[in-house]
Amino acid sequence: MEVGLKPETNMAFIALLWLKQWALKKIWVVLKSSKFSFKVQQRMLIGSKMA
Repeated sequence: MEVGLKPETNMAFIALLWLKQWALKKIWVVLKSSKFSFKVQQRMLIGSKMA
């Protein structure tokens, strides 16, 4: 981060980072609790075995 940023810019930047973290957690929880993620995990396992 640059030193010359205004406080408002800093706040916006922090807010964006926080929102991104929150969104990623939400998506992770949804994926983890769905059958969809089970299929994805299976494919990833199969893919890693083949690699």
